Amino acid sequence: MTCRWLICLLPLFCCKAFAGEDFSQILQPNQEQLLTATAQATEYLLNICDEDGRFIYLQHLSPEVKYTNKYNLLRHAGTMYALAMRYEQQPDDRILQCLLRARNFLQFRIEPVPQHPEVSAVWTDPEDMGHTDPNKPKEAKLGGAALVLIALCKLRKIQPEAVKLDDLHRLAAFIILMQRADGGFNSKYDYQKGPDPRWESLYYPGEAMLGLMLLYEQTQAEVLLLHAARGMAFLAQTRKNQQFPPADHWALLATARMLPYYSRLPDPPVPETAIVAHMKQICTLMLGEQIIMFSNKNISYANGCFDTTTSTCRTAIRLEGLLASYTALPDSEAELKAKIVRAAGFGTGFLLRQQIREGKLAGGIPRSAIYPPRPAGETVKDRSGEVRIDYVQHAMSALIRYRDILGKQEELQKNGENAEKK
Repeated sequence: MTCRWLICLLPLFCCKAFAGEDFSQILQPNQEQLLTATAQATEYLLNICDEDGRFIYLQHLSPEVKYTNKYNLLRHAGTMYALAMRYEQQPDDRILQCLLRARNFLQFRIEPVPQHPEVSAVWTDPEDMGHTDPNKPKEAKLGGAALVLIALCKLRKIQPEAVKLDDLHRLAAFIILMQRADGGFNSKYDYQKGPDPRWESLYYPGEAMLGLMLLYEQTQAEVLLLHAARGMAFLAQTRKNQQFPPADHWALLATARMLPYYSRLPDPPVPETAIVAHMKQICTLMLGEQIIMFSNKNISYANGCFDTTTSTCRTAIRLEGLLASYTALPDSEAELKAKIVRAAGFGTGFLLRQQIREGKLAGGIPRSAIYPPRPAGETVKDRSGEVRIDYVQHAMSALIRYRDILGKQEELQKNGENAEKK
């Protein structure tokens, strides 16, 4: 699949919610602009985290649009992951306190697994899923344990005493319990019946492997690395001959964490080259999805996105995966890495142009580009005006990763210039 270079005659859209520095003409943001946008996204998430540690899950640019009390624990944990990344970039006690409250909210959902007292899972109540039947049994998702493990590992790295290591091992044990003999994973666990093989998630396996790797980095327990490697080998082998493999950004995030340690395995399930080939396969697919669009005079509202619906989330998750891959790919893949950085410039530019700049939802990221422009005073009421916590956290994570790469490139350039002067 090749990149879709299109000429677009559509006029530029500039969201009326933007204020302050004009981001509407940004093509490829610089480090300062990325930092500004990241700080604003952080403020949005801090402002919507209540005293109990629960985030306002879904809001809308129009105050007339109302939502139910439905909540998603996986996206709660994902938001913690992004905030922890932000803390690592720029420590702030407000972020830490938010993370601690969000951890407290999660702790009431982590319970032992029936018949497996040494294993813990994240149990979702039917009410959280929008069900009204009080008799519907609780269920645990592989992705729930994985994302909570990811979030708590990141928090423990920041403040070790905030998370008990045993709690992390119990969540990891659930992930291992859900792994099949072929290395793949079951996605759901029924409270009464056990693992449910009837439905498979695209993203849960990658989340699970990333969680195992983050815990491995803190404990060096080889069993964690082995199970993560078995899971990645399964994906690499099943997707090897697929012309269009899925855009699995979580697998890329997990691979980037796994590759530095893969050679430690005494008997790896597949050669390391197979793991790298799988990463390259997905990166190539993602790069081919990006849309570059220009009008005669201005940057198109959709330039840099990775989806024809101009979805901000689909763009952000691809950027996360690509940028994580950039850090892990060998130097021999210089051409692919250059393409990733170029795509990240356009992609983050798209995200910055969509970010809400003023008002109650300032710093938030809407569901998609809001087009066509509304007349003055008219409020967006369709789904493009939704602001959900995962739209914000994925965008923030992508901006942080891209800024880190630009910073390292700048440092290398300065070191090279200084060496020449000597």
